[in-house]
Amino acid sequence: MNAPSPYAVKRKANDPIEIRAIISLNEQLARDIATQDECNRTTQNSIKNATWAAFYAVSIYSLITFGMWFQVRKQTGAILKQLEITYGAVVQVERPVVDPPPENGIDPYRVEVHLTNFGKATASDIKGVATISARSIPENHKIQEVVIPFSVENIGPPVESTPAASFGSWIRPLPLSQGTLDMITQGKVAVVVDVLLSYNNGFETIKESVGHCSVFYGFPAVTKRIDNRTTQAAGGWNQQPCGPDEELAIRFKAFDKAHSEALRWENKQQGTENPN
Repeated sequence: MNAPSPYAVKRKANDPIEIRAIISLNEQLARDIATQDECNRTTQNSIKNATWAAFYAVSIYSLITFGMWFQVRKQTGAILKQLEITYGAVVQVERPVVDPPPENGIDPYRVEVHLTNFGKATASDIKGVATISARSIPENHKIQEVVIPFSVENIGPPVESTPAASFGSWIRPLPLSQGTLDMITQGKVAVVVDVLLSYNNGFETIKESVGHCSVFYGFPAVTKRIDNRTTQAAGGWNQQPCGPDEELAIRFKAFDKAHSEALRWENKQQGTENPN
């Protein structure tokens, strides 16, 4: 019996057995494996190229589809806009006015906004904002301002009795202080009314960005007698479209001059020494 080698290492019973081996392939098998790898790479490249080609095709198709959709949407929008112009409600604001009190001295000044529907549909959800400001004459300084939201009932399309248009109104007492109202009567204050409107024309909500503005000023008319035979009226009320502040100041100065002359004449007739 052979003796164990002195170089042998004693292995425990549960230790794994380590086996070292060298595997060599013959030349034909190696060539087959290399060929298979080349085929795999070619297949992967083909799949990658096909994927990119499909991606490009889908992208181009999407662009074409989007362009067609955009053109259809554009044409549809143009058609709907034409329908809106042809069949929608068209509401216009007649120039807002201030109505002076009658001679009885009981009824107050009133602010009035009159609306006209020239369209073929009912105007609904009609809302407005009236900005009412009192301006000094002739300086054109703002001395009081009130902002009032308001609404108007639906205005239907024109009917046979009024084929050209249909109407609606908002009327209320002029919401200024009594002191300001007194100065209006004395010709010392003008009233500027600016109205912004929004409404539904049957297709969409129309919101105006530019207001409708008018200015009101004057004084009660006085009658002049000339040569003891004829009479001439002075004073009265002016209702005009607004303009830039510089233009209003020019108007107010001209009015103030005419007003002063009328007061001077009236005071002269009454024997007053200080006409102003």
